[in-house]
Amino acid sequence: VSFKIEFFACGLTSVNRDLVVFGIEDFSISNGTSEPSLTVLVSKGKTYEEKAHDPFHMYCDERTSPFQFQLEYLADEQWFFILSPFDIVKAERRNYDDHIEYLINKKKFDEAIQAFEKPLNINEKPKKYTKQ
Repeated sequence: VSFKIEFFACGLTSVNRDLVVFGIEDFSISNGTSEPSLTVLVSKGKTYEEKAHDPFHMYCDERTSPFQFQLEYLADEQWFFILSPFDIVKAERRNYDDHIEYLINKKKFDEAIQAFEKPLNINEKPKKYTKQ
């Protein structure tokens, strides 16, 4: 299986059948690095499709080369750690409300409404967008 990505891959790990890639969009010696991101790629047979792409900020990320970042995954806890010489960031699996908010931020309003009305897991109900 092969695939093409449009960013510098600084770390790669698998979670079940998905791939999680820690990457940098742009890098040059004079300008440093752009904002890092975590991308989840879901397996679709012999290809992978982007399931989520979340940019975030790390302290002094612009002064860090792509080769100085490290991605670690603790499978038992389902936690990711992104390490750099200046910072450590912990990333966790999204909950149901996070998923709906992600769809809204990506302007996928129909999918957000569908996810709200028909959760994949009967035990998961949105809390943030429900009148309490």
